[in-house]
Amino acid sequence: MPSPPRDEADVFDVLGEDPADDPSPAPIPAHAAPSAKPRAEKARPAAPQTGVAEVWSRGAEWGPDLLRVAVAAVVSMGIVWISMGNFGAAAVFFLVGVSACAWLSYPMVVTLERPVRVTPEQAAKDYYGALSHHMPHYRRMWLLLADAGRVSSSFGSFEGFKAHWKEKLGELRGSTIKPTTPIDFEVADFKSEKSAGLSYLVAKYRVNAYKRGEHAAGPIASFAVDTSFCKGPDGMWYLNKGTI
Repeated sequence: MPSPPRDEADVFDVLGEDPADDPSPAPIPAHAAPSAKPRAEKARPAAPQTGVAEVWSRGAEWGPDLLRVAVAAVVSMGIVWISMGNFGAAAVFFLVGVSACAWLSYPMVVTLERPVRVTPEQAAKDYYGALSHHMPHYRRMWLLLADAGRVSSSFGSFEGFKAHWKEKLGELRGSTIKPTTPIDFEVADFKSEKSAGLSYLVAKYRVNAYKRGEHAAGPIASFAVDTSFCKGPDGMWYLNKGTI
């Protein structure tokens, strides 16, 4: 039997209004409400980085000294050869030449040990250790400085660096310590975060200066140093400050 015809009004009563035609937005369940925007995490300031344009090397450290020794040896042998007609004079010139070469070799003799600076503390100790000689090895000290350490209000070149430390050593000796007496420098109370995995860090330490042979009497001067270190391309640490 055919179905009875339905009234159009009945059809609208069943279907109702189309939700797409409703201008008011559907309520959002509480559990589906968008979460508040997370607070942006405060960015940690990047550590200041300094470069190391010139890393330590044996050639850079000994190169000028080897050249001087070679020149002195050639000149001495030439004079001895010319003086061979006079055995006594030749012997004197030979001894003078040997003595000159030995004296010029002093900077190499006191730096036979390589400056292995796996930690910043080792870098500081090697730096001031090079100063603790009868003839301080200023070139090694210079090579253990990062770019930032080679510029200060006291110097801006290697020659100025040497002049600065010669003046500082003179002030420490005063009128009571002979110029030929070395000043021993000791790094103590070194404090910094662990250097593993870092390429830059800040450190504090104390540098004590002693008259050679009189450590028991206590330091003649003591300096508090607040500085930083950076790691060079060779994986070793360099000082960002070359003064006390």
